[in-house]
Amino acid sequence: MRAYTPGLYGTLISSVETHSITNPKLVDQSTFTLWRDRLGHPGKTMMYRIIENSNGHPLKDLMFLVKGDFICSACSLGKLITKPSMTKVNLESLMFLERIQGDICGPITPSCGPFKYFMVFIDASTHWSHATRRIHRYQKVTKSHISAENVPTRLEVPEVTLTQTKASESQIRRKRGRPLGSKDANPRKRKEHIVSINHDANVTTSNVSEDKIPEVILPEDPKRNEKDLDDSYEMSINYANNSLGLYRKEIKINDIFAYYVAVEIMDEDDNDPQTMEECQHRNDWKSWKKAIQDELDSLNKREVFGPIIPTPKGVKPVGYKWVFVRKRNEQNEVVRYKARLVAQGFTQKPGIDYTEIYSPVVDATTLRFLISLSVIEQLKMQLMDVVTAYLYGSLDTNIYMRIPEGLKMPKALKSKPRYMYSIKLKRSLYGLKQSGHMWYNRLSEYLIKKGFCHNQISPCLFIKRTESGFVIIAVYVDDLHIIGSPEEIRQSVDYLKSEFEMKDLGTTKYCLGLQFEHTKGGIFIHQSNYIEKVLERFHMNNAHPLSTPMVVRSLDVNKDSFRPPTHNDEILGPKVPYLSAIGALMYLANNTRPDIAFSVNLLARYSSTPTKRHWNGVKHILRYLRGTSDMGLYFERHENAKATNLVGYSDAGYLSDSHKTISQSGYVFMYGGTAISWRSTKQTLVATSSNHAELIALYELDVNVYGLDHSYIMFVNRVD
Repeated sequence: MRAYTPGLYGTLISSVETHSITNPKLVDQSTFTLWRDRLGHPGKTMMYRIIENSNGHPLKDLMFLVKGDFICSACSLGKLITKPSMTKVNLESLMFLERIQGDICGPITPSCGPFKYFMVFIDASTHWSHATRRIHRYQKVTKSHISAENVPTRLEVPEVTLTQTKASESQIRRKRGRPLGSKDANPRKRKEHIVSINHDANVTTSNVSEDKIPEVILPEDPKRNEKDLDDSYEMSINYANNSLGLYRKEIKINDIFAYYVAVEIMDEDDNDPQTMEECQHRNDWKSWKKAIQDELDSLNKREVFGPIIPTPKGVKPVGYKWVFVRKRNEQNEVVRYKARLVAQGFTQKPGIDYTEIYSPVVDATTLRFLISLSVIEQLKMQLMDVVTAYLYGSLDTNIYMRIPEGLKMPKALKSKPRYMYSIKLKRSLYGLKQSGHMWYNRLSEYLIKKGFCHNQISPCLFIKRTESGFVIIAVYVDDLHIIGSPEEIRQSVDYLKSEFEMKDLGTTKYCLGLQFEHTKGGIFIHQSNYIEKVLERFHMNNAHPLSTPMVVRSLDVNKDSFRPPTHNDEILGPKVPYLSAIGALMYLANNTRPDIAFSVNLLARYSSTPTKRHWNGVKHILRYLRGTSDMGLYFERHENAKATNLVGYSDAGYLSDSHKTISQSGYVFMYGGTAISWRSTKQTLVATSSNHAELIALYELDVNVYGLDHSYIMFVNRVD
């Protein structure tokens, strides 16, 4: 070996030919993995067994270069288990019912009556569980779904917080959690109650109110890792008031933030329940339970139900529904819980199940006249409520109804399903077509026996004259307005109580949405509570008030803000509650606010094709009501006889609707110096001049005074 330098030597190497031999039946791991993915990721042993037992498969005679530690990434991710953070577990409170987890299962076939779903609640600390039935999957999950009666009495129950697993729809849930993300470095952030809204990108959002400004709701710390970002994630919103919630109206998603239109809505405790199951899961269940039992006791006392029998062949029983309402006083305070069992009379057939259905009730004009009469004649006003009035009427046809919830089945009939039986009704029930007619006939016959006579034009008025005075009974379904001298009222009330179960509500202070304020000089009626509800309903309770109900109309037809829609105007869709607002304003205009009658009538003409101009007119009226919510009608006592005359005024606006060359008529009747009847409407005839329009308006006034004259001739002797 030759040495070139110290430590470095050279050598001669001869080249050698090499030949590689490849087995054609030997394939790499990629082919094995490909077929394993196609077969649904079976295990390695199962994969070899499938290949071995295959018949004529090309892989059967092949050999695979598969490593012994073969790992599938998809299978590994699917089997991962997230272990709880020890720091979080140690710092988390373990009080009973502090955190509840829930899940919905369904629909179930066959269903258990009307219930197609059930929901399971599990306490996170003790694993105590409770199940509740649900009619709809989208039924609201409330904090009161777990009744206190189902909780062990040995444990102290704190305020319940709720966590619901994500379903296919967006959900609102209450929990103790973090504003964003799955980890929380500071456990003290979980002390506040929050509302978390899960968003599903495929969920169709609701419509957004046109006047609601979008509010951007951001988490406390928007910093997140890319691994945590997903197409569906949750965001938390501070929950400051337990009586309010947040309702998601529209969602737009980008990489980090969600933009919401946040609208405050009342909690479930401020809304009347719709089903008995909702009542059972509320904090006031004891009050509703008592109301339900009172209703059933009243039905049994009136002998409404006949025997429970198998449903006759060829007969389709009438359905039923529980209606739950909380009665409120003039201060909007709950004074009574009322449960009503009603029949679903929409399935009745005319001529077979019923014949007559008409039942007269007192109208607003008659009620205002009676108020004015009581002030002028210094009469007493008293309000009586007939308990379960419809149950006093007897049925003249055979009607069968399904057995309602809360009514116990006899033991002898429990061998067959409940739906195979029905109950025969002996008396009229709320919801039946003829119930109001039957009750009116029963009351009318009883009052006529006592010497009362009803007015031919207003059959809802029952009048009785004696030497000591007179008494008037105005009927509005089960509410009886009694007006007359104190002695006659006392005798009439005693006579009514001898036959019907009644509640004496004393002097009329609140009735049919009207508030009564009695003073020394008269009676003031208004609807301030109703106006506040309307303003809050249309989000105008914080609007700037105005001093007029409408803007001044322009003489230029093309600039008139109340002109009909043109082809350039966009017609408002169902997103804008135009019809609801017009209906709410009409109720005000027809009862206590004649000052908005013309503007409401003008805007109501465009109910089918409203535009933004017309909607602005509606909001203008609402802003006017915002500043005049305490206005109403004051019926003042007068000593001058002329002041008690019935006086009518009429006026006309020639070509008020210049777009259609139609004039406007308006009239008002004053009794005792206060308006008792008014109207503002388009004329049905085309007036050729202003005098012609005035004559048409005067004719409409004369037609209505004829009806008023004959209705109240026994009380009013002077008509000007």
